[in-house]
Amino acid sequence: ILVDYKYAGVNSVKRSLEDYFMQTNIYRYMLQKAGYTVDGIRIMLFYRDWMKMKTITEIDYPPAPITSIPAPIMSSEYVEKFIHDKITILKDYRTMTVLPPCSEEDRFQDPDKYAVMRGANKRASKLCDTEEQAKKYVSDRGWTNAEIILRKSEPKRCLMYCDVNQFCPFYQEYKQKEMNNG
Repeated sequence: ILVDYKYAGVNSVKRSLEDYFMQTNIYRYMLQKAGYTVDGIRIMLFYRDWMKMKTITEIDYPPAPITSIPAPIMSSEYVEKFIHDKITILKDYRTMTVLPPCSEEDRFQDPDKYAVMRGANKRASKLCDTEEQAKKYVSDRGWTNAEIILRKSEPKRCLMYCDVNQFCPFYQEYKQKEMNNG
């Protein structure tokens, strides 16, 4: 059995599980090419920010600070195609003068939200996906003292985990906008 150890935040695991599955299947594929047999894959997750209280208050919260998750075994053909496709993309990048930005998903960037704020409350009464939803929420309640505030999402991977963000046009533009708005 192939076991991969991960030290990660609870929320990042929810977002990254499919990536972990692919990564471990690439390991399995390489081991098999080297003559090893891999009958199963497990991912051992060590949650750096696990909190016991959240096991009571959140339905899908991990029950323990360490969890073992079985990874599905993908076909060798599927893994080969994934590797081939990634190599093709990287080869295409060699001819570009400016690389395309990472996707919002790759940047760990959630969609922007619209916060419905009331009075002196520090917490939003409601977070909405669109300004229209927020306006409807306020209108449906007949509130006249509500304010709708756009909460821009941050590219978390760029800010905290990317080692090459200083070369990235997307990140440089984001940083410049933040400096101008801050």
